[in-house]
Amino acid sequence: MRIGIDLDETICNTSKIINEYINEYATEEKIDPNQVMLTKRDDFFNKYTIDIFENVEIKPYVSEVLNRLKDSGHVLYAITARSGELTSKQMNIVEPTTNWFEKHNIKIDKLITNSYHEEKAEACLKNKIDIMIDDDINNCQELEKVGIKYILFDDKNKYNIENKVTNWLDVEKIIERNE
Repeated sequence: MRIGIDLDETICNTSKIINEYINEYATEEKIDPNQVMLTKRDDFFNKYTIDIFENVEIKPYVSEVLNRLKDSGHVLYAITARSGELTSKQMNIVEPTTNWFEKHNIKIDKLITNSYHEEKAEACLKNKIDIMIDDDINNCQELEKVGIKYILFDDKNKYNIENKVTNWLDVEKIIERNE
């Protein structure tokens, strides 16, 4: 089976580390943390994007589950909205993302970046993804429109839908049932 996996908020806690860096940046710049994204967004991301992508905390059981899926013959595609265009300055986000996978001993077959909503559904179609794991309900709705199965990763328990999980062990169970 070809499995698509979103990154931020699905396999790692990106918003948590971004908030930590926002607080650090705000202290350095002597501004209110709430103003960082409004007035200093480009400068903030120019300074911290690489660190964020390389040091973001992994969610529980991600490595174990993805490696068991890989070992049982599944093909794993990381399909993310991450883009080198976070700021006016282009940056290479593939290298820090790849470094993060290596740091956590996760073997991904392919990394696809700059995919959000329709682009993510298009990337899934192009790569013949059988099932996509994503935390964004909007992405899941786009996947449903083009007939691609999805698992909504919702560890904050915001949604009440059938294809929802709150942890990676449940992701593994659903994939096993769909084999």
